[in-house]
Amino acid sequence: MLVPLSNQAQAILEEVREVNGDKQYVFSSNFRDGCLSDSTLGRVLTRMGYLGKHSTHGFRHMASTCLNELEYDGDAIELQLSHAPVGVRGVYNKAKKLAYRTKMMQDWADWLDGL
Repeated sequence: MLVPLSNQAQAILEEVREVNGDKQYVFSSNFRDGCLSDSTLGRVLTRMGYLGKHSTHGFRHMASTCLNELEYDGDAIELQLSHAPVGVRGVYNKAKKLAYRTKMMQDWADWLDGL
């Protein structure tokens, strides 16, 4: 699966690599071999005061909603979120829209930086 990332996201991943070294996962566990548990990021949000206000999956909802409001192509948004097209269209259409999604993610990161 190819997931285009903005320059900002790539820079963050490079910073994380300096901390993680050659670990396999971006979100590596410090206590066991592997990645963080499914609940770790949710617990972090809870500690930050977001219990009942936001969730880790909520960031995906927010991105989808905002990108649709900004009138980006709905198919490209769904592809970026790794949502498979349904029905016959999903069977036949294997387009990845990588150039469009790359620009969309860069625009999205620049928009977020401007908030």
